[in-house]
Amino acid sequence: MQVFVLSSKGVLAGIILSAIFFAAKISKVKVTIHSAKGSNRKIYHVSGQFSLLL
Repeated sequence: MQVFVLSSKGVLAGIILSAIFFAAKISKVKVTIHSAKGSNRKIYHVSGQFSLLL
């Protein structure tokens, strides 16, 4: 029984890690930076598919 519990935890960890790496690989996030001449302000525009994993 103990081997089954350890095995199932390993499989679950592998599935979670695979999902995280797959999402990072296929996500396409584009960041553009705009700044006006004579100003030290920058505007960052982020577009694309992204999500937060908590």
